[in-house]
Amino acid sequence: MTLLTAVPLLCVLLSACTTAAPAVPGPTVTQTVTAAPSGPAVGQVAPHDCGPLLQGDDGDFGNAICKDGHPNSAAVDELRHDGYLTIDLDPYATEQQVQAALCVDAATLTKPIRETLYSVAAALNRWHFVDPILDNSGDPTGTCPG
Repeated sequence: MTLLTAVPLLCVLLSACTTAAPAVPGPTVTQTVTAAPSGPAVGQVAPHDCGPLLQGDDGDFGNAICKDGHPNSAAVDELRHDGYLTIDLDPYATEQQVQAALCVDAATLTKPIRETLYSVAAALNRWHFVDPILDNSGDPTGTCPG
């Protein structure tokens, strides 16, 4: 055996060849872009499903707040469907923004529904600065203009 024929044989036996090894398929990396998840805004409490809303004679509904303090998802959905400004505010809304939204919403609501609207929005957004007692005139906390 000559040196020219011995080197390739030695190379195969020792696996020290300088030729490229056959390509071995590796893991494929892909990037997936997904839509933003639906659900609570950053800083909001996640609503829980604690049963269907219990409709009262006055149009208000019971069990809007679950026993664990989370807003009932059915109440959040209903209030959003009805288009109330207060429920669409986020946790970073100022007291003045909340009061202004309550003033707009309160113009068309009964006192029990206004109180439920505020209670659900406050539970959802962890608000602790607006007095939830709304008087019968529709003026939340006496701050509405006019």
